[in-house]
Amino acid sequence: MKTVGVQVDEYPVEKLGYSICVIKVVKGGKGGVNYEMSKELLDKLGLKPLPPKEFFVAMLNYPKLLNAAKGKTAYLTEEGFDKDGVFAINDKTGELETPSIETPSIESVDKQVYTWSGNGPLLVMVHSDVGAAYYGRRFALYADVNPDFHATVVFGIKLYGSMQQTRKTLPAELIDALRSMYYTIKRRA
Repeated sequence: MKTVGVQVDEYPVEKLGYSICVIKVVKGGKGGVNYEMSKELLDKLGLKPLPPKEFFVAMLNYPKLLNAAKGKTAYLTEEGFDKDGVFAINDKTGELETPSIETPSIESVDKQVYTWSGNGPLLVMVHSDVGAAYYGRRFALYADVNPDFHATVVFGIKLYGSMQQTRKTLPAELIDALRSMYYTIKRRA
């Protein structure tokens, strides 16, 4: 994967003992990464893929992470999903539960997800504030997406201390891209 630019933002999830990294990639002028590229990038950065339950717990309990994810799509760890419909998300376990029949309130929109079953890679869409208000839910979970669909970001789990061990394995072009991003951001500040 020839990388033109990479931006990695880290969000500590103190209670769970790790950080979630939001990685934005620009590849050859076309933004995003497909399913295979997403797995490859996580491997090169020494990050673990994010399972759906952990994704939902982190999104519902860390507002900064949720704000960073709004309007983005990403692949999660699992493939295949057998539920269709609207579900409420338990903010402590990440489990999907049957929602109440009442119309969701503004406060509960963030705890609503619409799911599509299928056998493909699991893609999550985090609606923007406008999209969430329109659809009445913050998230959409697709298991029927073509794996060549380009997600806008990659979510990865960084266990505390793990990046020190992987520093030697990063490709030179990725290190250069990260340095370039750092200096560009530093100059803007």
